Amino acid sequence: MKIGIIGYRGHSYKLLKILIKNFSSFEYIVFCRKKILVDELNNKIINSNIYYTANKKDLLSCKAVMISSRSNSHAKYIKYLKEKNMYIFCEKPACLNMSEYKFLSKLNVKEK
Repeated sequence: MKIGIIGYRGHSYKLLKILIKNFSSFEYIVFCRKKILVDELNNKIINSNIYYTANKKDLLSCKAVMISSRSNSHAKYIKYLKEKNMYIFCEKPACLNMSEYKFLSKLNVKEK
């Protein structure tokens, strides 16, 4: 199973360590929006199940994605991923303003 993580440091890194410890056979695609860091991050990994990418489309092959990026990006990533056949876990807060709240509140039960 492929699991995506949006974010590469701080809490995202802690989540990745927990996932690897408990689900070592899964593959992990970690999205880092800073293209310049991706090669450096991929060169540092010691677990062959981890792949860092700066291409959001790489996340579309995942069964689940964890959004653990800056709070002001959460709703944007939910909008991007919601139409895909995957589970989405988003750290709180999921939204920071009324337009994002309205978008999230209009999602149907299946999408939520």
